[in-house]
Amino acid sequence: MAATVDAESVCWCEIPAFDAVLTLSCEIPHYLGRKAVLAWNRHFGWFLGVPGLTQGNVVIIDGFGLGRLPEPTRCADRLVELIADLGQGDPPASSRRSAPRIVRAGSS
Repeated sequence: MAATVDAESVCWCEIPAFDAVLTLSCEIPHYLGRKAVLAWNRHFGWFLGVPGLTQGNVVIIDGFGLGRLPEPTRCADRLVELIADLGQGDPPASSRRSAPRIVRAGSS
């Protein structure tokens, strides 16, 4: 998956929220200055987000909706769709999507 989406880095996590976080080279409209990340949870699949304002946090913007283990090319195509969709109109919090939520890497 990391090679398919041209990830800059991969972090394998030992936390309940995510099993892996991939940092991408692109940014998401309305979150300029923060690189896009893909977060994977073995139970729920892939999510698009950005790093939170504090170390170890991820702001989840949207899920891929492709299941737990989709083919990497399907994930790459869905990533392009999500970023293009987010680039149109208002920021996600004021659109049809629910507001982004912060997921902490460490225990709270």
